[in-house]
Formats: sequence, C-alpha cells, structure tokens
Amino acid sequence: MDNQRADPRRPPSNGNNSQATTFAIFMIFLCVYAQQVAETQAIMATVMAATALKLRRRKRKFEEVMNDLYTFKEPKRRGPRTKYDRERALKCVQDDWLGPTPLFKDRQFERQFRITRGIMEKLISDLPRSDAFFRHRSDAANKPGIHAEVKIIAALKHLAYGTTYGTNVDYLQMDEKTVRECVRHFARGVYEEYKHTYLRGMTRADAKRVTAMHNDIHGIPGYLGNLDCMHQFWKNCPKAWQGHFQGSKGKPTIVLEASADYNLWFWHVACGFPGTMNDINIWDISKLHRQFIDGTFTKEVDVPFTIAGEIFTHMFFLVDGIYPCLARFVKALCEAIGVSEEKFAAWQEHCRKSIERAFGVLQRKFLCLVHASEDHNLEDIKMKTMACVILHNMMVERRINNGEVENRNFYTEYSIQEQQEVGIVENNNTTYASPSLSLYHEDASAIRPFHLLIHIGNERSLATEVVPDGNILVEFLVILCFKEGQNSCEPLLICVLSSSTWKHLLMTYPLLGKSPQITPFSHDA
Repeated sequence: MDNQRADPRRPPSNGNNSQATTFAIFMIFLCVYAQQVAETQAIMATVMAATALKLRRRKRKFEEVMNDLYTFKEPKRRGPRTKYDRERALKCVQDDWLGPTPLFKDRQFERQFRITRGIMEKLISDLPRSDAFFRHRSDAANKPGIHAEVKIIAALKHLAYGTTYGTNVDYLQMDEKTVRECVRHFARGVYEEYKHTYLRGMTRADAKRVTAMHNDIHGIPGYLGNLDCMHQFWKNCPKAWQGHFQGSKGKPTIVLEASADYNLWFWHVACGFPGTMNDINIWDISKLHRQFIDGTFTKEVDVPFTIAGEIFTHMFFLVDGIYPCLARFVKALCEAIGVSEEKFAAWQEHCRKSIERAFGVLQRKFLCLVHASEDHNLEDIKMKTMACVILHNMMVERRINNGEVENRNFYTEYSIQEQQEVGIVENNNTTYASPSLSLYHEDASAIRPFHLLIHIGNERSLATEVVPDGNILVEFLVILCFKEGQNSCEPLLICVLSSSTWKHLLMTYPLLGKSPQITPFSHDA
C-alpha cells in the first residue's frame, strides 16, 4: 500500500467534504419539514376559522329560535281567497245547455262539445258510479261542492278546444287546478268505463261487416282498413326526455298508432310512443303486430275471401311504403309501370286516405290533439288521447245509426243556417251538395263518382270528376272555362276554387243577374 503511487487525476481526500454533504442534506430535510409544518398550521387555522363560523351561525340560529319561542309574530297573510259560486255555475250550465228548455239547441250543443246531448246525459249518469270525484258532495266547511255537470262541461271544453285550464274560470267558477283534476278524472273515467265497448278488438262478425262495406264501396273483398301513425306535440316534456321524444320537426312529440275503416271507426289505437320512433319502429312493438305473430288475429278475425277466382285466408290492411312487406299489408307501388299498375297505385292511394280522414276529423273535433300539450305526465296525455278516440267512436256509432257519416266540416266556423243556405243547391227536384259539405246518403254503397256541369251565361264550366270519399266531396274544383260553338274546347281559364270561393260564387252570381245552373251528366258526355 505504501509503495503505490497516488493517482494525479484523483483529488486529494479531505475529511471535511463528507461533513459538508451531511450538513446540506440535514438543511434540506429541515426546510421541507418547516414547509410542511407551515402548511399544516395554515390548514388548521382554516379549519378552526370554519368551525368558529359554523358555531357562530348555530348560535345565531339558536338565538332566533329562542326569540321566536318567547316572542309572538303575526303569521304571513295570503292574498284574498276567491269565493266561487258553485250554484251559479250550475245555473249557467242548466240555462244554456242541460236544462229542460236550454238556450242552445241540440245541433249547437253537438258543435260546441263534439258529442250529442244524449251522450252527455249518459256520461253524467255513468261517471259518478265509477269515480267518486264526480259525485256531488259538501266540503269540510259544509258548503256544496262542484256539480258533476259542471265538471264534465269543463273537461269537454278543454278537450274540444285545447285551451288552457284557466280559460273558463269565470263561467264555470273553478280555478285552474280544479279544471286540471276534472280533465284527468274525466279522461281516465271515460277510458275505464267505455274501453271494452268503443276500443274493443275486431271480431269475426265485425270483420265480415267491415269487409262487406269496403267491397261495396271500393270493389275489393278482404279489405279491413288502413294503418298509420299521427304525431302530437308535447310542450312541457321533461328536459331529460326531450332528446328521446324529439320528432322530425325538432320538437318533442308523442305518436299515436291507429287503424280505421271507411266509416272512420278506430279499431286499433296505441298511444304514448316517443317522437324519435318512426312507423316501422312502432309497428315492431305494436299490439297488433303481436296478434299477427301469435295467431290471435287469424283465429278471431280472419274470414276466407275470393279475388279473381283465388281463395285467400288472410285479410289485409292498406299501409304506406315504410311498413314491412307482409301478407296482410298492401303497399303502394314506388314506380308504377303500365296501365294496370297505375290503376292499382291510384286505387291504393285513394282508399288509404280513409285513415288520413279519420285523423283529420279526430283533430278537428278535439283540438287538444292539435295544440301542444301542457301536461307534464305522459300517462295523463295518453288517457286524454284515448278519451278523445272513445268519444269519436261514440259519435261515429250515432251517425251510422242515423244514416249519416262523420264529417269534419260539421265542426267548421260556419253556422248550421249558413250551411243550409249556401251548401245545398236544388235544381229540378235534385239536390247536390257543395264541395265544402258532406253528402249524406242512406246507402253508402250506392254512391258513385259523378260530374257537375255548370252553365253561367254564354260560358260553361266543366268541373273535374268529383269522387265522394266517405260521403265527403273534395274541397276544391278545377274549372275549365271555354266558349260554346267551337269544335275544340280551348281552355281560357284554369283556376282552383276552395270551399270559401265556392260559397262566394253561389252568393255573388245571383247579384250579377246570372244564376249558376248545376246539372249532372254521365261519363260519356
């Protein structure tokens, strides 16, 4: 060891270097410890300040409670309470609508409430038996409560016009909350009381009667009805559900699936589907679809029928193009090739409009299905829709018994006197209805397409073929005006007359000294 030489590259060893390194490490640990102590002290100070503040708040609250116990304070006064006159509301309803000698007659009652007076009396008799809400009782102060007639009138007004719940507070003498309860109990009561009668499934006897009617009108046996969907806006849809219920127009909607026949009777109704679902998605979970799959429909409804000498065992519905290709669905052709396919497409589109007419009549009668619903509960909206369909079927049954057909134009703004004065034109002991009114006929199968020939002065106008669709004439006429005496019929004017223009025409020409003469003529003419 002593003979080894020192390395010149290695610094000379010194005992003070190790001491300096140890001291530096000690100072670093001391600084870290001091910093942690400072942070801990700051945290403790913050916790103590928060605890002191909490204790002061508790002490202040305790002092307030003690002061409230030993000092008397006057209670907060509410606003003046409205004293409703229940007897006055009943008297108004009896004098105007339901009394022995009411101010408004039966037809006005039907146009106002969308049901007849007989159906109204039936509701007043049946609903109190099933729901205690419609029974006349006294309140806790032994004051008479609201009568059943007033509650039902309030519910019918809301369903018919879709107004807010506080609209008739002056006439019916009840606040908005009470009217909301009336509508909710009325819809549920009507559904529970009459669903087995007016929302029943189709039986084999019903199928025979409906197919016979469609065969007489459209000339095809085995035709049960039409299937389609309708959307209703939901204004007060919860925020968490709006993405699920948002329809094609960017607003929350609720979908109604229904099937109706030529008389506008709804045989199948399903409501409450989100607006994001289209027709085929709703069909996948539909009750009618399950009946097709499990064989219930075949067992209870189907009746064999013959077309062109071939026997079929499955009755069919007319649907639009989105529905799946099933043996029971007859869809329109996307591109008709040839005369036969064009005739079939025209026939299918014409017959399928029955469901659109049914939806149109239902929405025109009950505007609550047109206006955005202000209810927050989805179940309440479903019950209101079902109640509207049941009341609609009641009216369809009543009109069928009277030899009439349900018509949306009955619920227009024109009065009955205006319809009688303007809508019907008599000539040579023959009566023809104007395009804005329905043509009532005892035998619907006897109604066939016809033409109208209108003579006005030296000019004559040829109306297009007017096809009665469910005893309802089309809403417009395309008029071709040309001069007489020419070999070729050169059109001078082509225009579209709406129902209001037709009414104006019938009222204006007598003033000009020209009376329109209306005579029917055959297809050969």
